[in-house]
Amino acid sequence: MLAALALLLAQMSTPSPAPSASPAVAVSPEFTLYDLRTNGAATSFAEVSNTLLNVTVNAGNVRGNATVGDYGFPTVGFPFANDNASGANIDLYSALPVASLSYTFDSHLSVAAGKFAALLGQESPFTYQNLNIQRGIGWAMEPTISRGVQVSYSNGPWTATLQENDAYYSGDNRAFEGLIGWSPSSTTSVQFAAIVPDANVPGNRTTTIGNKAEYDLMYARTTGKLQILPYFLWVRSPASSVLGYTTWENAYAAVLLGAWNVSPGASIAFRFEHAQNCNSATDTSPNADLVGFGAGSFADSQTVTPALRFGNGGVLRLEYSHVSATGLFQNRYGFEFGVMH
Repeated sequence: MLAALALLLAQMSTPSPAPSASPAVAVSPEFTLYDLRTNGAATSFAEVSNTLLNVTVNAGNVRGNATVGDYGFPTVGFPFANDNASGANIDLYSALPVASLSYTFDSHLSVAAGKFAALLGQESPFTYQNLNIQRGIGWAMEPTISRGVQVSYSNGPWTATLQENDAYYSGDNRAFEGLIGWSPSSTTSVQFAAIVPDANVPGNRTTTIGNKAEYDLMYARTTGKLQILPYFLWVRSPASSVLGYTTWENAYAAVLLGAWNVSPGASIAFRFEHAQNCNSATDTSPNADLVGFGAGSFADSQTVTPALRFGNGGVLRLEYSHVSATGLFQNRYGFEFGVMH
């Protein structure tokens, strides 16, 4: 359906340029390892956080990209999982977590198919893509990777993407995910993203509640050495007699991300967040917990990540995080070292 829409729009667009004679190929390696300790435990968790190759191919109108390798998604407030652990990381999304093929009609319009990182949120899946080593609680509520087709359009300060995908990586259910953005200047942007699956989509290996619709309002601004990226996420899971969900459930996350660039080679990143299930602890509907700490639960987290960059992509990041949630009081500290591009 999305591809047909793109072809219809393409008939109204200007002629596209001829493909280049030979494709241009770019390869970017990412290698990092981290060591994180939780609540002063006797043993720490050490793991390779990224051994990845990002490959892009540009053959004029046709473009491809792929991310391949080993990775993990360390997240504050949640247990660690080895890169190859059952039910996590590579076991969920494979050693080819992101890959797509796109066709660009002109400077405004393109279509693509493949595996995509989620459109929602200010945080991306892999550690090297983010200000902090660990992902946040708000990120854990959102989709991570999807498989589907998408249409993207841009014109001046406006961008829009509409995607039909497999609903939280379910493999056999469908959802619509989209984003519209406005960038009035090079230092400011506002985006709204949403994912809406069918009310009867069940949970799967990547999420226990698969019918949840999510709405995400994001803002980004850079002022001098300060970068801020706040966002507000609203989550709704409808009642479903098919799934045994007896009530409509709601939750939200309010997140402030940012960084202070002390110098070209040094920065301090931070993240503050509050997430809340909008119900009581006595709610027995199976879709009552959209945050991850039980019905009626809340979670607050604070993370600080100083970073030093040196040489050709070398980086050393330290991190301290604190989580106070229903039934949980967690402190973590550690480091990540490697090469990021």
